[in-house]
Amino acid sequence: MREGFLEDRAAELAGSSIGDWLAMALSACGANESYDAYLAALEQHVTERYAEQGTLDALMATEYSRTILTVSMLGGDPAAFGTRPDGTTVDLLDDGVWNFAGELGAQGLNGLIFALLAVDAGTYPEPERAKNTRAGIVEAIRAAQEPDGGFGLVSGASEADLTAMALQALAPYGRDETVDRALAWLKDQMQPDGTFLAYGEPSAESCAQVLLALAALGIDPEQEFGSVNPETGLAEFRKADGSYAHLLTDTEGNLMATEQAMLALCALERLPDGGCIYESKYREAA
Repeated sequence: MREGFLEDRAAELAGSSIGDWLAMALSACGANESYDAYLAALEQHVTERYAEQGTLDALMATEYSRTILTVSMLGGDPAAFGTRPDGTTVDLLDDGVWNFAGELGAQGLNGLIFALLAVDAGTYPEPERAKNTRAGIVEAIRAAQEPDGGFGLVSGASEADLTAMALQALAPYGRDETVDRALAWLKDQMQPDGTFLAYGEPSAESCAQVLLALAALGIDPEQEFGSVNPETGLAEFRKADGSYAHLLTDTEGNLMATEQAMLALCALERLPDGGCIYESKYREAA
């Protein structure tokens, strides 16, 4: 992907799930891009959403959390990002987490997980009268642990990616029994080739999320899992052009799978030789 891609496509991509995760992945991997241009387009997106509906999203807290994570990773200030119709500055942290008008867990456990990741993306102070506190969110996540040690989007079924995401969110709060039980569950779920399943099939995103959890906990994949581990499992999804497929049976790379693979490998400082591995998927578009 040529330099300047984000600047040229910022208006189109900013505020979308694919665009925001792409910007974060490129930033994490040190790609030479115009992140200021992307931030400006994203801030315009926030301002427009507030003008249209008075909020970034009234129901989906994850829209706020993803935006906060993007702004934080690209060097912006999520506590002052965008403008309300009355001319005041938008505080994404207050509107989207501390005093979110809805319920953080209404979308399932991922709403709580992403909210905690968002407020811990920087040294953001917690307001004295916050409706949702760090301690409260941590306890809500811990309380959602299944009897088998895993976590799921909804109660009753553990999933590899949600378990790994919960570990990422809980990592700053210490390795306790909750973390150890979740790690043990992940070890039991790893397939003989090092992959993890999502809806019954090996998934690159699940492997990437487990690697991100291990990186957050400061755990080396090989030391924790052995010579066959989530890192070797993720490698099974890599295509000749450097992209990553969603499933092992897919013949082509997938945008989200590649973005998550980039984030995982960068977190582990295992980016392959040659720099950015996102080359193929936007070559024609660029």
